Amino acid sequence: MTTASAIDEPAVSVQPSLTRRIPWLPFAFIALTALISILWSAAKLLWWDEFLVLWTDTQPSWAKVAHIQASWPISLDPLVYHLIANTAIRLFGPNAFAIRLPSLLGFLVMQFCLYRFVRRIASERSALFALAFPALTATLYYAVEGRPYGFLLGLCGIAMISWQTAIHRETRRSVPLIALALCLGLSINTHYYGVLLIIPFLAAELFRAFRRKHPDWPVFIAIVVASATIGFVIPFAKAAAPFRHHDYFLAQNRMTPAVIATAYAEIFLGKAHVVAHRGAIFLLITGFFLFAVIACVRQIRAQRISLPGPEFIFIVTLALLPVFGFLLAAAVTHVFEPRHMIAAIIGVSALVAISLDPLFRQQRIGRILILLVFGELGIIGLMHVRIERQQASDDRAAMILTPQQKAAILATPSGKIYIQEPPAFSKAWYYEPDPGLRSRLVFVYSREQELRWSQMDVISLTEIHLHNFTNVPVESWESISAQPGDHIFVIYPNTQWDWFNQAFTAGHASVTPIGPAFQGEVVSVRFR
Repeated sequence: MTTASAIDEPAVSVQPSLTRRIPWLPFAFIALTALISILWSAAKLLWWDEFLVLWTDTQPSWAKVAHIQASWPISLDPLVYHLIANTAIRLFGPNAFAIRLPSLLGFLVMQFCLYRFVRRIASERSALFALAFPALTATLYYAVEGRPYGFLLGLCGIAMISWQTAIHRETRRSVPLIALALCLGLSINTHYYGVLLIIPFLAAELFRAFRRKHPDWPVFIAIVVASATIGFVIPFAKAAAPFRHHDYFLAQNRMTPAVIATAYAEIFLGKAHVVAHRGAIFLLITGFFLFAVIACVRQIRAQRISLPGPEFIFIVTLALLPVFGFLLAAAVTHVFEPRHMIAAIIGVSALVAISLDPLFRQQRIGRILILLVFGELGIIGLMHVRIERQQASDDRAAMILTPQQKAAILATPSGKIYIQEPPAFSKAWYYEPDPGLRSRLVFVYSREQELRWSQMDVISLTEIHLHNFTNVPVESWESISAQPGDHIFVIYPNTQWDWFNQAFTAGHASVTPIGPAFQGEVVSVRFR
C-alpha cells in the first residue's frame, strides 16, 4: 500500500486478532487513572475558580443557571458545563465531588477514545501508550478540576473517533456523523475556545477533498452544523463582556509568540517549571514534535503502519492548537491561557504513540515499556495525592486562630473579618472549622480601589454579581472605611489581588498587626 493510496482507505488493524478479545489492558489503565483522580480529588480543597462554578450551579433548575449566566455571570464559560454540573450537584449535593465528576468522566472517555483512534492505525501497545500519556503529564490535573476542561477533552475524543469512523465507511454513517456534529457543537458551548476544535477537523476534510477531487458533503455538513452552534454562545459572551474591559489577563499577558511555548510547557509540566526554563522547554518540545512527525512520515513511507493522510493531518493540526489559540488571542480576544488549548494533548499523544510504534511492536521491549508506563502512572499519581494532602493540611491549619486573635476580633464593633483576596476568602468561607468565625467573614470589594492599585476590576465585578444570587457576605470598601472604630482585616501583600496595604497607606489609616491567620496577616485598622 503506498502513501497516496492509503489516504482514504480504512485503517487496517495490525493485530486483528487482538480486537476480538476483551481489551482488559486499556480498562486497567483507565481504572488506575480513575482511582488516582478520585484520591487526588478527595485530598484537594476547592479553589477560587471552582467556587465560582459551585456558587453558579447550586441552583434549583437549569433555567435559573441559564438566567445567571446570561445576567450576572461569575464563572465565565458558556452554558453546557454549568448545566452538567448543576445536574451533578442535584444528584450528589453541592460539593467538590459533584462539580469535578463531569471532568473526571470526560478525561476517562478521552483516554478510551485515544486508545480506539490509535488502535485502528497502530499496534495495541501503541494505543495503550496513547491512552496513558495524558495522565503522565500535567493534563491529569484537569481530571480533578471542577472546570470545563476535562469534560471538553471527552467531547473532543468522541468527536475524533466519530469522524474517523465516518470517513472510513460507505454506509451506516448516520450515527457517527450525528455524534460528530453533536460533540463539536457541545464543545463550542462548553468553552469559548472550543471553537478552535473545528480547525483540525476542517483541515483534515480539506485534505480529503483535495485528494478525492470532491468534498465528502455529509462530513462537511456535520462540521458546519456544529460550527453554527456558536450562535447559542452569543448571549453568554455578551453578559461576560464587561469582565474584559479591565481583565487581569490583559494586565499580565504580553501577546508574543513566547506564550505558545508557555502553553506547551504548562500542558506537559504544569506552571511550576514554566517561567525559569521556558526557553529550554520550547526547544525541547519543538525537537520532540519534529521527531514525532518525521518518525510517522518515515513509517508511512516504509508501509510499517496504516496511517491514512486525513488522520495524520488531523492529529498534527490538533497538536498545534496553541498556535491557533495564539493567533485567535492576538487578533480577537487578547486573552491567552494555556488551559484553553488543553485538547492539544490528544493530538500530541496520538502522534507520539504512532511514532514509537516500531518500538512497541517488539515483544519483549514493548511489554517492558507498557509495564513501566503503568508503574510510572501509579507512582506519579501517588505523588500528586501526597502533595495535595500536605497542602490541604497546611491550608486547614492556617484557619485555626489563636485565643488572642479571636479576642481581638470579638472586641471590634462589627466583629467581622474583612478579606479581599479571592482564593483566601473562598477557602476560609467554605472550610473554616469554627462556625462562629466563619459567620464573621466578609468579602470586600471596591471597583475604584481595584482599578487604582491593580489596574483591573474583575474581582469587584464578580462580588457585585455574587450579591445578586448567593448568600456570600459582600461589603464595599467605601462603606467599611466610613465606619468608626477598629476593624479586622486579613492582608496578603505578596499576591496579585490584594490592594489593602496600598489603600491603608493612601487613606492614612492606623494599622496594628495581630498575627498570621488564613494564610495571611491579621491586622486591626482604624480609619481617619
